Amino acid sequence: MNEFSDVVDEIADVVDRDVESHINLLLDFINTKDNIILTYVGSYSSPATYMLLLLRSLSKVNAYFFKPKELTYYVVPYDEGRELSVVIYASLDGLSELSIVSDQLRLTGHEFLIITPTKLPSVITYRIPKDKIITLELEGKERYWLLLAHIINGKVVSRLTKSSGIRVNRVKNELNAIKPIITDLITYYEKDIDDIVNFMMEPLLITSTPTMRAVAEYLAYSHDISTRRFLVDINEVRNFIRFINRLLIIETDVEEYSIKEIRGLTFTTTLSIKELRLRTDPLTAPIYGLILARVIEYLASRRVRGY
Repeated sequence: MNEFSDVVDEIADVVDRDVESHINLLLDFINTKDNIILTYVGSYSSPATYMLLLLRSLSKVNAYFFKPKELTYYVVPYDEGRELSVVIYASLDGLSELSIVSDQLRLTGHEFLIITPTKLPSVITYRIPKDKIITLELEGKERYWLLLAHIINGKVVSRLTKSSGIRVNRVKNELNAIKPIITDLITYYEKDIDDIVNFMMEPLLITSTPTMRAVAEYLAYSHDISTRRFLVDINEVRNFIRFINRLLIIETDVEEYSIKEIRGLTFTTTLSIKELRLRTDPLTAPIYGLILARVIEYLASRRVRGY
């Protein structure tokens, strides 16, 4: 554990941030809506798809997900008289697309809220009210964009839901107790972490079940890992293994059925598979997975540099 004590402290600092104002703003925006659209700009779709999963699982809000181009060109121009409100998760590499999407929404009378890791440039913000932008203030710590966005999403929906079943209560309790279990979580998955770090020393494909998309995105797009990596949708793996026959699968144990076909490819091809399987509820598994992914990234980058 001493090998990555620094990164544990770093994760704990992010998890422990005061995001109450962000939670309240997003909660107020969604709480008055029966229907809402979720979208994203940039490389990372997982904050939007995770919010979709949470809303559909724990609330009565009718949530819909559209890719940004679908939303811009095929949805908002044609829903006059029934304009739905939109939440946009804006990654740093999607600012030009954000300008297009937000302009289209504004011109067609759609209410929208933007969530972004760092302050947006004035060329975008000058025409958007300040209370329609949630800035997570992650300057210098942009790598934690997915983790913090997922935590905020989880806490918003756990407060939004009116039910109080066993699953809802468990999700609420887990979301409020992330920091104390970080060390235990890493210790529990320590062998998996080490195996995956070794596996990532050579070119590979990365895929995931839908709930674990964030972890796959994080590891695939990391700037600190020098190995060639390619993010592949789970139903497209078969088409790519002819080029790279090494595959990292990220999943939860309750979704094992969805990867049986891929695992079966090892009997007919030279495919080598490594799995990171989270043994917890799919509604909180992405958050735990992102914590593990940061440790994997940290160790992989150090190993390449010979530390």
